[in-house]
Amino acid sequence: MKLPHSLRALESPNYRRYLLGQCISMVGSWMTAGVSLCGASFVGLSVGTLAPGLLCYAGAGLGTTIALVSANTWLHRLVEDDKRGRTMSLFGMGQGFYPNGSLALGAFTSASGPRIAIAASGLLLLLSGFSFGQAMYSNAG
Repeated sequence: MKLPHSLRALESPNYRRYLLGQCISMVGSWMTAGVSLCGASFVGLSVGTLAPGLLCYAGAGLGTTIALVSANTWLHRLVEDDKRGRTMSLFGMGQGFYPNGSLALGAFTSASGPRIAIAASGLLLLLSGFSFGQAMYSNAG
C-alpha cells in the first residue's frame, strides 16, 4: 500500500525512530497531564450529579492510568540497566503505602464529609501536577 505524499516520511525507519524518541521524551508531560486530569475529575465529581459524575469517574481512571504508566516509563528511562530491578521493586513497594493514604482520607472524610474530601483530594492532585510540571520544565533548560 502506497502512502499519500504528505505521509511518505513514515515509510522511513529513521523517521519512525525519531518519532518514537519524541513520544518518549514527552513522558513527563503525559505524567503531568494525567495527574491534572485526575485532579480535575475529582473536583468535578465532588460538585456534580450522577451523569457528569460518571464522566468524571472515567476521567479520573484515565488520568490515573496515564500517570502510572508515565511514571513507570520515566523510571525505566532514568535508571541504568543494572539497577532497574531494584528501582522497580522499590516502586512496587511504594504502591503498598496506598492503604495508609486511604486511612488518612477516611479520617478526613468522617470529619468533613465526602464531597469536601473528594474536592480536597482533587485540589491536591492539581497542585501536585502543577508543581511537578514546573519542576520538570525549570530543570529542562
